[in-house]
Amino acid sequence: MRERLDDLPVVADHVLRQIAAELGRDVRAFAPAALELMQSYSWPGNVRELMTVIRRGVVLSDTPVIQPADLQLQTPQRVALAATDLAAHPAPGTVAERDMLLKTLRENRFNISRTAHALGRSRVTLYRMLARNGLAQHHEFVVRDAASPAP
Repeated sequence: MRERLDDLPVVADHVLRQIAAELGRDVRAFAPAALELMQSYSWPGNVRELMTVIRRGVVLSDTPVIQPADLQLQTPQRVALAATDLAAHPAPGTVAERDMLLKTLRENRFNISRTAHALGRSRVTLYRMLARNGLAQHHEFVVRDAASPAP
């Protein structure tokens, strides 16, 4: 991949269609910034790594268009940004992400819909984040739409 970056958009689109069909997800395209990010990456793992990154993007995407954050690629620039911005945007499965989830859940009185809205994520993605952080079986969770009043 790293030697044929000009082919990356075509290969990535093909892989995206295969993985989305395999997983039954309605994810159809990459945002231009996501493609730019992939083209700026060195691809040490080559095509297998590309497939893994796209699979992660399909799973994490809340929309039919994969965004750069869905890919979770660490370019040198992103590593530097992550080091200075970890509290605001914690990496998945980290102590910081777990703390952020618990804080936001408490602020929203464990209302899943409100918590998802506050985090700018879908409820499905929030459930995935909770599972990844060992919080999926919490007994206080309440599912309501974001407009319903708190108990």
